[in-house]
Amino acid sequence: MPGRAGGEPAAVSAALARLALGLLALAAGCAPLLGARPLAAARPGATTFHTVRVGGRERSYMLHLPAGMTNDVPRPLVLVFHGNTGNATTVRAESNLDAVSDRFGYEVAYLNGTGSLRYADLTWNVRTCCGFALRHRVDDVGFARAVVDALATTEHADRSRVYAAGLSSGGTLALLLACDASDLVAGVASVAGTMPETPCEPARRLTVLLVRGERDDELARDHAENAARGSPAYATSFDAAQAFWAARDGCAGATVRDSTPLAAIVRSADCPTGVGVEQVIVRGQGHAWPGGAKPWWFSPAPSPLDGASLMLELFSRAAAR
Repeated sequence: MPGRAGGEPAAVSAALARLALGLLALAAGCAPLLGARPLAAARPGATTFHTVRVGGRERSYMLHLPAGMTNDVPRPLVLVFHGNTGNATTVRAESNLDAVSDRFGYEVAYLNGTGSLRYADLTWNVRTCCGFALRHRVDDVGFARAVVDALATTEHADRSRVYAAGLSSGGTLALLLACDASDLVAGVASVAGTMPETPCEPARRLTVLLVRGERDDELARDHAENAARGSPAYATSFDAAQAFWAARDGCAGATVRDSTPLAAIVRSADCPTGVGVEQVIVRGQGHAWPGGAKPWWFSPAPSPLDGASLMLELFSRAAAR
């Protein structure tokens, strides 16, 4: 899970994380000064800040509308979830989805989790994790539904082409939506986060993309720590997650592996029309989103592989079948 930098001594990593979090809180705290705006204020090529009430809580998100869009044409929408202790601003920078979505014509909503601070140290409730959101039983699935409802009503988001993506625990939340809200999303992408050990009974077939770094030891560490405590592993492996979704989708063939200088791509073969299941193993990558900005100043540079384009290409291919 996020918050630990692989390969660094634990004390140094924790100190750096606390320092970075403090700086993030100062920077993110400026967001309320700008004020939430009505959705009518959203403009093509711009990113604006909005709120919606869910279960008695005011929830917030950032919306990017693609440049050059036509207002009355239905558009695909991707919901994006940050990693643990992050926020919408951090995952926006890490993913580089603003620029990529302009090319593909997607609306992008970057959702904020909840925490004791309003815009920093934010968490998601993914049933087995994390922090504030888990303790307070925050309805993050309901939040996702509310954002889709708002954007379908006001911004011509196409309900048949809604997708979810996330980093680390945000990726786990995207997969939880696939399990618990398959009526809402047509596909999901998880970067450096995989399925929690909770029942998963999707009501329909979905496109699924799993992206992990070749050198990402976060999940391995979580497995080892849970085993030492005698508690269940936090999440299934990426291979097991791919096998699960391939079986649920009815992909009849074995996996096919393609190799490039930047990544190995493992595709589940012979999937039914309209869905695809893929795993991307990014060479030399740690616990990060490939192709975007560094999450923290002390983090290693992410891979140059364009993870955002891989994701939107897969979603668009599946929708076109």
